[in-house]
Amino acid sequence: MNSSLFTLLLQLFDALVDSSKDPEDDHRREDAFGSLVGEGSAAAKDINQESKPQAHHPDRYHPFEPAINLCFFCLGILFHPAILTYFVIIPQTNRKRAMQDFETFLADHMPTVDTFHPQYNEALQAMLLAGGKRFRPRLLLGIVEAYQPLLLESAMHPALALEVFHTYSLIHDDLPAMDDAALRRGHPTLHTRYDDALAILAGDALNTHAFEILAQSPFRDDVRIELVRILAENGGSGGMVLGQAIDLHFEKHPLHLDEVLELHRNKTAKLIAASLEMGAVIVGLELPVRRALYDFGIELGLLFQVQDDILDATLSSEEAGKPTNHDQDKNSFITLLGLEGAQAYADGLAESLEERFSGFDAPLRKALEPLMRQYLFRHRTPVKK
Repeated sequence: MNSSLFTLLLQLFDALVDSSKDPEDDHRREDAFGSLVGEGSAAAKDINQESKPQAHHPDRYHPFEPAINLCFFCLGILFHPAILTYFVIIPQTNRKRAMQDFETFLADHMPTVDTFHPQYNEALQAMLLAGGKRFRPRLLLGIVEAYQPLLLESAMHPALALEVFHTYSLIHDDLPAMDDAALRRGHPTLHTRYDDALAILAGDALNTHAFEILAQSPFRDDVRIELVRILAENGGSGGMVLGQAIDLHFEKHPLHLDEVLELHRNKTAKLIAASLEMGAVIVGLELPVRRALYDFGIELGLLFQVQDDILDATLSSEEAGKPTNHDQDKNSFITLLGLEGAQAYADGLAESLEERFSGFDAPLRKALEPLMRQYLFRHRTPVKK
């Protein structure tokens, strides 16, 4: 809010307080109110004129006048264009601009190597340029936007590292030795476009490239080291890779619910939780807040996986942008709980997350609320095949 508008609001409030003490000062209230609403709020001005006493005498003073004055004050603030712009339009525009800036940053920082190999660079870039939800970068950038928006430009580096790392995992997940998928993000998978060997190597390259991005990010050494640690710990041998190994080993061997939760906590949830924690590290949040965000991310990741299982059972391949009805032999939540059971389980997770989310402070809720609104209940409106 600019200083002139803030000064004007203070003047108006002072006038209201004074008018409650001395009715003879109503003219000062009207002048201040007229300055605030301006010519663009004729309706409010008319209301003010109608409410003005015809004569100013102490015996005409009404005991409810201070409350009425305060109502006009609040209406003037609520509908003033500057207030609407500052609290409604600018935050929405900033969120959209942040993701637009991220897409530009991604396109400008594609992994490129000086080589005579005819397909290598294309293979590195293909799945990054194929789109996607950018869910993990959005979480990290949302944390930064909430607390340190001036760091958004620098935060593009770790946000890109997350997307590069996630894309490597998708390339490997689609391989014939794993899910053997022909479609990803609406495009042919790398091993179908080229061959298995180049797809494996492209995934390997993106994996290590993510850590190169973090190592070169414009932060203090201790911050960079912590970002590297979080991504390695949650995406590596004790996180995503472990989850993938469990998933593949126990195909066609049903697991119990607690085992399925452990599987997906590692395979899906930890990288989502890492995205939130990395954002918290960048803005310097205290350890208890970091832990709360990480735990929230774990539950959010589990919900994300249950929703993906529901969508796999209810969307066509064209609608989902990847093969669907593909998990019959896997330990999915649909296999374990059935469609209705999985939907009920997702409802429970979403409601728990809503309650957790309400406990975060106002800046964080403001920054992440659009993302939560978009994803928390996406399982409730799947498109039937």
